[in-house]
Amino acid sequence: MDNNKISYNWPEFAPRRSQDLPPAYHDCGQFYFFKCDRFLETGKLVTENTFGLEVPESEVQDIDNEEDWKIAEIKYDLLRKINYK
Repeated sequence: MDNNKISYNWPEFAPRRSQDLPPAYHDCGQFYFFKCDRFLETGKLVTENTFGLEVPESEVQDIDNEEDWKIAEIKYDLLRKINYK
């Protein structure tokens, strides 16, 4: 964003609905399992032999600011209510 103007990261997808695009995943940073010696050797968390776990959106929350924290608290409260019934 420059001078409050917005632009697409991927303009080729601008005319498409997000639900028409292939699913996209990102690292939620919750946990990593790896061999320490291999990590120290390569310095990489993600290698050609890395597998992912799909975590429901309702059970994760990236916390980078106070608004994210509020959303995390709401999700936590809802999950507690659901699990205690």
